Amino acid sequence: MAKFGVWVNGFIQCNGVDLSNQCLSFELSQERPELDFHSHGDDFRLKTTGLIDVTVSARFFTDFAAGAVVATLSPLISGNTIFPIIMKPSSGATTTTNPQWSGNFQVGRFSPLRGEHGTVLMTEVSFVPVTKLVYSTS
Repeated sequence: MAKFGVWVNGFIQCNGVDLSNQCLSFELSQERPELDFHSHGDDFRLKTTGLIDVTVSARFFTDFAAGAVVATLSPLISGNTIFPIIMKPSSGATTTTNPQWSGNFQVGRFSPLRGEHGTVLMTEVSFVPVTKLVYSTS
């Protein structure tokens, strides 16, 4: 079994702009909530799972230059724009050992100015899926 190892070359692209080199961290989370599925006459609390809830969030170093984080994301939230996001463990080709997740999203939360006095200015973003997330290995 191959282990991925230390994560140093993650890839995140928003609306066709590679923001990887400005990204401190990003997270893709998928969860199915537990739903009660029991009725009168059942002796056990039965459960099933609901719809998949996808969450994507990222922390970027704030950069106001053209083609950078704030210039890329600010118009997307103000325009309520639907745009593609691509995420991979590494910036290399999409393969079985470097899968890709992609889908269309909108900006849900955007904090272009976030930080304490004397610390690095960060931009925090959460993305809301508007299409099914696609997992690819080629």
